[in-house]
Amino acid sequence: MSATIHRLPVRPALRAVETHPASFFQRELGAVADNLNDAAGRFAMLSSRATDEASIAEGTRSLEAALFHALSLCGCLQADRTLRDLLLSRLAQREA
Repeated sequence: MSATIHRLPVRPALRAVETHPASFFQRELGAVADNLNDAAGRFAMLSSRATDEASIAEGTRSLEAALFHALSLCGCLQADRTLRDLLLSRLAQREA
C-alpha cells in the first residue's frame, strides 16, 4: 500500500507594510492648518465689514485646499475618492 503526499500551499511570509514618513504627515498637517487659518481670517474679516465676494471666493478656496490635504492625510479612502477628484479638478480649472 502506498500513499501520495500532497503539498499544501504555504502561507506567504509576512512583510512590512509601507508607511508614510513622518515628514508627510507634518507637511499635510501644516497645509491643513495653514489653509484653515487663511479661511478663518478671510471669513472673520467679512463679519466686520460689507460682504466682499473676492474674500468669500478666497476663503472658499482655502477651505477646499484644507479639505484636500485632510483627505490626503487620512489616506483618501475609496469612498472619498470622488470628492478628492472633484477638488483636484477645481484646482486645475483655477490654475488654467
